[in-house]
Amino acid sequence: MDKEAIQVHYITSKEGLKAALIEALSELNLIQIPDHPEVKPPATRQEACKFLNISLPTLDTLIKSNQIPCFSIGRQVRIRWCDLELYVNQK
Repeated sequence: MDKEAIQVHYITSKEGLKAALIEALSELNLIQIPDHPEVKPPATRQEACKFLNISLPTLDTLIKSNQIPCFSIGRQVRIRWCDLELYVNQK
């Protein structure tokens, strides 16, 4: 009788649980995962200015008037690329 080795993994974090679920669902062909998911980190204020071709004070005005949403990581302001693209498409 041929026995397969059973591997036991202990999940100790949300990230570990998420990775295990994705792997299991992928193996069961319930979801498909792209080979190279393109996840871009949020833009800095300078990157956003370059993308929008505007000055830093203009970006700050757009953020203060809630035309472009942002969030902070500590004291650093970050802007999601999808929000920048949405702003460009709405102009």
